[in-house]
Amino acid sequence: MSPVADRPAAPAKTRPAALLVTLCWTTFLVSSAGTAIAPFLLDMARDLDAELAAVGNLVALLSIAWGCMSLTAGTASDRVGRRPILLGGVLTLGAARVGTDRNWSLDTDLQPGP
Repeated sequence: MSPVADRPAAPAKTRPAALLVTLCWTTFLVSSAGTAIAPFLLDMARDLDAELAAVGNLVALLSIAWGCMSLTAGTASDRVGRRPILLGGVLTLGAARVGTDRNWSLDTDLQPGP
């Protein structure tokens, strides 16, 4: 036998600097995702033929809904596990996208039901 085969494998080196940089970038990207809508508020208001204040309130409601769902999904993932929550979220998002794609126009999405 060779002497190299008798030695235990060396533990993998950790790179705390790379981990720190990755975490910092991830935190920046996640926090900036919520504010990326702000530069487009004027264009959205013009395209929707709505007041800027109304569009701003919709963005605020989006933030509130995001926070409530984060709290709900976090609690649920603590109880049932992270994998089922992530899988359910992806499947729900996919179903919502397919449902939106099947409509002929945006007006049918915004109209109240019968």
